[in-house]
Amino acid sequence: MKKTLLFFIIFFLILIPTFVQADEAELNLYAPSSILIDSKTGKVLYENNANEKMYPASTTKILTAIIVLENCENLQDTAVASYQAVMDVPSRLCNYAN
Repeated sequence: MKKTLLFFIIFFLILIPTFVQADEAELNLYAPSSILIDSKTGKVLYENNANEKMYPASTTKILTAIIVLENCENLQDTAVASYQAVMDVPSRLCNYAN
């Protein structure tokens, strides 16, 4: 009897949707821009300067590490980039001093 009751309690707790809300004043964000999107619906849940062009520094570093790990057999190898390849990369898109 106890196992059946416990099963139904757990079953109904799983079925009951949970709603979480956050007050914008409680957020402690230090980023110059941010956006939070529900991945299932695409609905924007929160945004702050979401359309501001920003330089993706950390994302770029992570992607570079993933590409290296996927494509390099020896992690001690040195990669060489030409002067022109380096100069073709655009400068930063934003000014963090503002």
